[in-house]
Amino acid sequence: MEPTPPVGWVAPEPTASSGRSGVWFVGFIPLVFAVAISILAPGFYGPMLDPSIASGGASLGIPLLVIAGALMLAGVVVMWRFPNVAGVVIALACFTSPSLFLVLIGPAICLIAQDMTT
Repeated sequence: MEPTPPVGWVAPEPTASSGRSGVWFVGFIPLVFAVAISILAPGFYGPMLDPSIASGGASLGIPLLVIAGALMLAGVVVMWRFPNVAGVVIALACFTSPSLFLVLIGPAICLIAQDMTT
């Protein structure tokens, strides 16, 4: 039998920080995938760092990784600033999903670009 709360007792209101704990996990999913893929398949990101696939003197993969990182951080900021459902959905749709796409498809983009230039 559970003890009854004292008269006048009110359950504490959930704070904004309780909803923000998931922001870190959801927002950094692209980084988690990149680290996991790097560990499980060490050569997966090789085409992204290949200097023969160049765009303006730099490897094509570096700008893709920078864009993916910027999108990931923008998604975290949006989810942190707006921890409600709408903020999380907007951040996932507009920032985190494209970042994850670049992390997963970036090496293929670099290989396609290399085939187009040769």
